[in-house]
Amino acid sequence: MSTNHRERLENLRAVVLKKISSQTSAGDSSFVIAEAPQLQLIDQVLGEYRALDKRAEAILNNGAVTTSLPIAPSATAIDGVPGRDHGVQIRSGFLERARKRGLELTPQRGAIYKAPVTGLRVGLAVATERQPNRWFLGLTDGAFDAAVLICQERNGRTIDLCLPRSFVSQHAHQLSRSGGQVKFNVARRGSQLTLTLPQVGPVPVDAYVGAIDHVAS
Repeated sequence: MSTNHRERLENLRAVVLKKISSQTSAGDSSFVIAEAPQLQLIDQVLGEYRALDKRAEAILNNGAVTTSLPIAPSATAIDGVPGRDHGVQIRSGFLERARKRGLELTPQRGAIYKAPVTGLRVGLAVATERQPNRWFLGLTDGAFDAAVLICQERNGRTIDLCLPRSFVSQHAHQLSRSGGQVKFNVARRGSQLTLTLPQVGPVPVDAYVGAIDHVAS
């Protein structure tokens, strides 16, 4: 795409952010939910532009094109792993379910959302079942108070594992970390869901499935 397209995307992003801010102040959460997927898609495309800028700079600095430069993957499914658009759709579905249960969440940055009334920061992590009965998820360390681990099964059904503020506060130090992210290892053992804490072992978390009403507790 041309530079003009990039500028138009940046302008559109500014417009969407302004509208979201305005509608949030007015208490219109339905607009925020509707616009969140578009905003994340714009951010994704602009991120691809920035990646291309870095590759172009590397080529120009080296003075020649080399065959060893990596080719950026597209946002579509690669080797059975859904692209970012798929994650956006899954998060949007949860946001709608949460809204119907009285939990209003507005986008903050990336996978972090905030409840405007209470200020609660909720991380929405998404993972597909790449290994049978296993889901691996991550959220930015220190950026969330509560976490919703949205685990999609191979049949397309999603499991909303809603870890409330109290659970995160109690177990945050026991979770593994890597690359600035807190890592979550969810497994299904028989009919039971567990979250593995490296120094503790598997902890049953069935009580938190679909527990949207208790995220702030």
